[in-house]
Amino acid sequence: MAKNDGSGGCGDGDGDGGDYDIGYGKPPMHSRWKPGQSGNPRGPKKGSRGLKTDLHNALEARQWVRIKGKVVKGTTQELALYTLATRAASGDIRAIKQLVDVTLLVFGPEDRGRERNILPKQDQELLERLFEEMSSEKEEDTGEDQANQPEDPQSGSNGDDEDGETRDEA
Repeated sequence: MAKNDGSGGCGDGDGDGGDYDIGYGKPPMHSRWKPGQSGNPRGPKKGSRGLKTDLHNALEARQWVRIKGKVVKGTTQELALYTLATRAASGDIRAIKQLVDVTLLVFGPEDRGRERNILPKQDQELLERLFEEMSSEKEEDTGEDQANQPEDPQSGSNGDDEDGETRDEA
């Protein structure tokens, strides 16, 4: 690997006397990008498309496929979802998981894009009372369980001996 000794022979020609390696991944100073300088100053070619555009075009392309002897026409997106739903309906576990994931991603956990079902006020009040009763019964059950538990004679109440001295348990 060549070193720049500032003599001008192998260096950057600036004559600043810098001592740095020149080699793979370390080009001479005069050929390095300047801060803020673009590697492609003219930009992308006119009319070039991005990944989103290509994906959109591929999914919107109209096609036809033969499924069980029947010709099915539609966009690539429709046919892919149709195939996924068909595989899921036939019991393919991976297809079921993928279909559920896509459905949740698109529609969310609500009822597949329909308006949210709202309970009538009377039913909502009934459910709230039921939840309150259930939570109060649960609190009573846990309170009684703690009160009825016998104290463990081995552990002692606070680690003191019968004489009032603290025991060291190792």
